[in-house]
Amino acid sequence: MLSTFARRLSRCRASSVFTLSKQATAASLLLTSGLLTSSAFAEHQQIQLSNARFVSPEETLLINALHNWEDGNPSLAATALDSLMLLAPKFGVAQSLQRAIRKQPTLGEQGIYETIMAQPLSNATKTEFQQRWDYFLNPAPVGKVPSAILRLSETQKYAVAVDMSRNRIYLFENKNSQPQLIADLYAGIGSKGFGKQVQGDRKTPIGVYFVTSQLADRDLDELYGIGAFPLNYPNALDRERERTGGGIWIHGVPRNTWTRAPQSSRGCVTIANRDFERLMGRIKPRSTPVVLSEGLNWVDPDKLAKDHDAVISGIKQWAEDWESLDTARYLKHYSEDFVGQEMDFAEWKEHKYRVNERKEWIKLELGDISLFKDPKEDVIVATFLQDYSSNNFSSRDYKRQFWQRQSDGSWKILLENGV
Repeated sequence: MLSTFARRLSRCRASSVFTLSKQATAASLLLTSGLLTSSAFAEHQQIQLSNARFVSPEETLLINALHNWEDGNPSLAATALDSLMLLAPKFGVAQSLQRAIRKQPTLGEQGIYETIMAQPLSNATKTEFQQRWDYFLNPAPVGKVPSAILRLSETQKYAVAVDMSRNRIYLFENKNSQPQLIADLYAGIGSKGFGKQVQGDRKTPIGVYFVTSQLADRDLDELYGIGAFPLNYPNALDRERERTGGGIWIHGVPRNTWTRAPQSSRGCVTIANRDFERLMGRIKPRSTPVVLSEGLNWVDPDKLAKDHDAVISGIKQWAEDWESLDTARYLKHYSEDFVGQEMDFAEWKEHKYRVNERKEWIKLELGDISLFKDPKEDVIVATFLQDYSSNNFSSRDYKRQFWQRQSDGSWKILLENGV
């Protein structure tokens, strides 16, 4: 039977993003300081190898401190925090927890949460602890995936999803076009929350986005930490819904702190600089998707098959009907609310009839297909590589379509543009 500590560490789910040597850092500190016996250390290593994902070494130590304080072992909790301070000396929540344990080693009738909330802390620190405490009690479910990630393309090695109500950012690895969670990390969002509508509202948008570039430390103000990944907000759906603004990034934090408050940015997603380093090399501009959601809906992977198959079937039939040069049949795939290439449906219809009159044949090959469901609307964002050729024109580039579910349950194209 696993030790109490090892069983609880299994709940931490630290990530395979971190190399085994880094994964062992926290456990080694605990072992040398006496918090962890050699047998428990072996169990911990076994847990690391058997689980697909883990939190960072810093959060592992924080969670260990919470467990030990909860179990009536304040000295072990304090030692874990001492080790954490070596790794992250500016970790504000850990500093507050350390002071609370020194002030009140024995919890008595009060629990950890109540004891921390009774401390003279800033509202920002209390809110961050509240979010971390919620994660401690209720981490992401094992074996489930966010319903927003229907399909990863062959070239999308990783995907990112942000649960803004819980202040967590999740990194997924592509395993046979399915997302496998490999890291979940604390993240801050806009000072006014989420659901961006207009320029300057200091809210983080909700939707499906893609990283457009990577900005280096040397090109940024200190506010943004060691780097930034700009996102393509506003996307086509945002523009259609008349949402304004821009400059939405995932970025680091000033070096005089470890993290920022849960709601403190001008609309960006903020993460610890060390966590930003863990994302670097995995996020690819113009490819890596980022789902920004009020709250992620975790489901069994097989629950996604119906919508996935329906839209994939729709895309394939759309391509076949385009190749057929039967313009009326091709246009049936488009919503009457369609907007694309600065044309509404009536203009698009006239344009396609005119263009097809000059076509003798069309050949289409589609590949590298990804599908993501908008967290707010019944819309699926499809991106694919389109290899188009005809008797008088050819092109090869990525295309993005927004398929919307109709009242009869069918799916039609609402928006369509190049990438």
